[in-house]
Amino acid sequence: MSQGTGLSRRNALGVAGVAAAAAYASQRPALANRFTAEQAAMTLQVARAGAVFPIDFPSFGEPGSAWARATAPRLRQATRRLTHPRLALAQSGAGLLIADGLLNQPRARLLAGVGGLASSATGSRELTAVVALAIATVSRHFDPNADDAALVWIDGLRRLHLRGHLRGGGLTAGAAR
Repeated sequence: MSQGTGLSRRNALGVAGVAAAAAYASQRPALANRFTAEQAAMTLQVARAGAVFPIDFPSFGEPGSAWARATAPRLRQATRRLTHPRLALAQSGAGLLIADGLLNQPRARLLAGVGGLASSATGSRELTAVVALAIATVSRHFDPNADDAALVWIDGLRRLHLRGHLRGGGLTAGAAR
């Protein structure tokens, strides 16, 4: 390199290294948009609950049971299909469930908690987003950005909650009627 420019080979490599580091750092917000371990665990917990309640989720031609399809790799695949605004809503929804003490709780307690949250209308868009993502994790047939299936499941839990069928974290007699 020319002495007149003041840029030696060593300096050029240093500038290139700084540029590469800046490019990597500019991607860090995208990395921040991923689910935390707790958010992922919460979403998978919702997926597993929805896979069997109120009935076994249909296969839609996919192998294995719906419960067995609620895996971290499938959650990552479904998450990649989310729009950025929807990802933020799903993260908030998982956080809402975690804040309500539902992480690592038995299925009955989770169902009661979702029914209670749905009844209070607290974070309804966020709750819908995380449930839609859970559904898309179990079945690639569903779009994680669409609300329809999630709203049906959430409304069912809301109705069971309002009728008192989810009291005490368990389903009471007559809940299936």
